[in-house]
Amino acid sequence: MNLRHIEIFHAVYVNGSVSGAARSLNISQPSVSKTLRHAESLLGFPLFQRTTGRLVPTEDAHILFSEVREIQDRVYALREAGRNLRKGTGGMLRLSALPSLALGRRPLPARGERSLTSAASSRSRSSPPRADCGRGRPRSARPSSWRGGDIP
Repeated sequence: MNLRHIEIFHAVYVNGSVSGAARSLNISQPSVSKTLRHAESLLGFPLFQRTTGRLVPTEDAHILFSEVREIQDRVYALREAGRNLRKGTGGMLRLSALPSLALGRRPLPARGERSLTSAASSRSRSSPPRADCGRGRPRSARPSSWRGGDIP
């Protein structure tokens, strides 16, 4: 199954009919029917029982839908990320590292952002030194080889 098959299957499963799926996807009913039949032929088993204008999911469809729902959620998140990037709102990036690996390493600033070093240098120099990440040494006691910047 390709992504279009997954999208059609998801829409038919959620809406319960080809016409409802076609309306939700803004495509024609024959296109939905044809794509659904193609997906069923690729899989080798029917996804729906056709009864009185409605499509009733088979047991195989119920099992497959749990996987398809996860894929559709990820596709939705991808579309949202694209919209946010286009608007310039971006998203959140979380980084984690072991302290032993992270000492002296800083991520590069994102486009339009100030680096940690420039933010620290713009800070007032009259602020008292802070402890070094719980190691018990004040900043003034750091070895001269330490290259990390002040983190505000």
